Amino acid sequence: MIRTRLLLLIGVLLILNTPGNLSAQPNDPIADPLPDDGITLPDNREERETADTEKAGADVEADESLSEGDADSIEDLLIESNPAQADLCEAVCKREIHPVKQEIDDHAQRIQKLEEREKERQAALDNHSIWNGHESLAWAPVWRSALVPGWGQVYRGDAERGYLYTGLALFFLLRTNNALNEYNQFRDNYNTYNTLSLLSTSFNTQAFLYFSFLRNDQNNSMIASASRYQESLTLFALVYFWNVADAWFSGERETRNFTDDSALRFQMQFYNETHGFSDLESKPNGVVQMALTLRY
Repeated sequence: MIRTRLLLLIGVLLILNTPGNLSAQPNDPIADPLPDDGITLPDNREERETADTEKAGADVEADESLSEGDADSIEDLLIESNPAQADLCEAVCKREIHPVKQEIDDHAQRIQKLEEREKERQAALDNHSIWNGHESLAWAPVWRSALVPGWGQVYRGDAERGYLYTGLALFFLLRTNNALNEYNQFRDNYNTYNTLSLLSTSFNTQAFLYFSFLRNDQNNSMIASASRYQESLTLFALVYFWNVADAWFSGERETRNFTDDSALRFQMQFYNETHGFSDLESKPNGVVQMALTLRY
């Protein structure tokens, strides 16, 4: 962990800087007593070494997490506490602390980009429309069902109902077409037999009666086919408009479910313990985790 590495680094530098490793000279700033910051340091060298290490550790562990400001504070602490080895401290900080600061910056930028993407996605969801920003999500299944009966229901996720509307509409449409074809055929036959019956009146009574009988028979069939045509067309219209109304009301209900706090929202939470960032929640094992929650 970064905290442990930094703590060990501070301890090593302080050990190298103790009187056992550097001879105390009259003008040596290392030999000067440390400023009074609330910690009483003993005169014994070993005890002073231990106290210096504990003080540095207390400065790092005062906050359980490290941020970019913490890294800067540790760097300043190392340089100020070891003025005689400032170059060494700067080199060590450049190798150990600066990469940590860069990683902190990279994490902050990634989180900022993710937050911006989420805001854009949420704004697009709130303003979602089929034609423009004033249209409702209910229009999505409506115009599909208006083009093809049942398509809007399938688009909405209710495939069984959608296929039922499609099947009924297709059945009544074919029945209407067959009735119309029969009506046209019987009408043509009726006109033909009517003409023949009129022509036969002047020269043959039996022919007139025969063609009149056929004409009346075709007339009855024509009336029956016209009745079937009207019935099939009425049923097709009922199925069609019922299908559109069902798509509208179901889509409107789903639109209400997709608004405000009940909308489909992505809640992303980032956890990171790798560097102990103070602006991220901690999770054990040093694993970056993402939680994705879908709410309807």
